[in-house]
Amino acid sequence: MTVIYDLAIVALRILMPVYAIIIVYQCYAAMRRRRRPEKPLVTLYNTVTGLKLPVIFWENSIGRSRASDIVVDDPAVSRNHCVLLRRASGWYICDTGSKGGTYVNGEEAVGRTRVLIDDVIG
Repeated sequence: MTVIYDLAIVALRILMPVYAIIIVYQCYAAMRRRRRPEKPLVTLYNTVTGLKLPVIFWENSIGRSRASDIVVDDPAVSRNHCVLLRRASGWYICDTGSKGGTYVNGEEAVGRTRVLIDDVIG
């Protein structure tokens, strides 16, 4: 009986690392298959510089920080200024406590504010 027990332990010691490698590979392969789309959902247009900024994600951080999804190189913009969100009912923008505030068509965005096509975000 002890021989069977010893063989089972040896088999587990061999199979567990192999099983772990298979799991890690499957996780990596799943992440590669579900990559975020490279094609932008919408495009933002910077009227000052004339640059077109692609919006790739459903939730996009906007700010001066290089860690932001949409980087705006303007000293009036905070490092983490606001977030542009896509929901089932449309696009929204939320200020993240920036010093200058976030404006949609000249009006201050309070809470989650709806954004439509051709709206001006300031």
